Amino acid sequence: MPKIMLTNQLSLAITKTAFPVLLLLCFCNLSHAADDNSYSANLSQRIKEKEAEVQLLMNEKLQWQANINLFQENRNSKTELTQKRQQLKDMLDEIQQLKRSNESIKARKDILNHQYRSHTAQIRANAIGEKIESLKSTEGKEYKDVTIKEIHPQGILISHATGGVNLPFDRLPQKLQQRFNFDRDEAMKFADQAKQRQEALRKRLMKLQAKQLPKQPMPIPKAGANEPDKLLLLQPQKKPAQVNGRIAVRVIASKRNSKKIEITARARTEQMRIVVSSNRGGTTRNVEARQTEVFNLWVGSKYTVKAYQNRRLIDEQSSLRKRGL
Repeated sequence: MPKIMLTNQLSLAITKTAFPVLLLLCFCNLSHAADDNSYSANLSQRIKEKEAEVQLLMNEKLQWQANINLFQENRNSKTELTQKRQQLKDMLDEIQQLKRSNESIKARKDILNHQYRSHTAQIRANAIGEKIESLKSTEGKEYKDVTIKEIHPQGILISHATGGVNLPFDRLPQKLQQRFNFDRDEAMKFADQAKQRQEALRKRLMKLQAKQLPKQPMPIPKAGANEPDKLLLLQPQKKPAQVNGRIAVRVIASKRNSKKIEITARARTEQMRIVVSSNRGGTTRNVEARQTEVFNLWVGSKYTVKAYQNRRLIDEQSSLRKRGL
């Protein structure tokens, strides 16, 4: 019995002693478990942070790689641009050289053309007065006892046994064409210049003739008269009829008590004065010496046209008495 009690007491003591130990062990185990969980959580956070840092480094690496590629491209472009600049400079130098060569060739060409023209002019001048026994044109016509009178870019002027003629170069024998250096372009240019000179001369003559024509006096209309009753002086005709120092009058239109007459007048060696009078008014007109003029005007039903030279009546025509030329 005492042993049993002792055993129970020992078991109880052991239990009392072991229980706190077990509690302590349990607490320690729980503490270690809590520490492990905290450490795991911290490790996961640190892993995530490191992954974020790695991602940032990777992005920076990509950015730097892009910058490096761009720098390399710019460097290559700069090298290529430098090469193209050098090529352009070489081309400009070559163009300048070609320009200088072209100017030199042009100057040489001008000198040769001048020498050629001088040589041709000398050959043509030496041939003036040269006599040829017989000259046959390309058309088959033959000229005897020919003498060269003039040589121009379009041909030659010759005299022969029966007269003279201007032969164009294309009608000359090939031998003479080559001798006198016939040039078709030069001939066309010479013809154009001749036409221009003729046209300028024609215009100058027309201006001189216009200045020499007398001024046309305007007729004075009768006060209160209608338009057909006015004395309307018209422009001279281009091809007036020829009269010999006299006047010719003819009626070309009529209206009510008015007539439209045409006067043809030709002065002799002196100025002619034309005096027109009618029952509706009158007018005067001067015709210069050796000039023929035609003018129209409206007059009344009765009219008289008189011509004077040196204040002397040389001709007269009227509606009642008509005289022929």
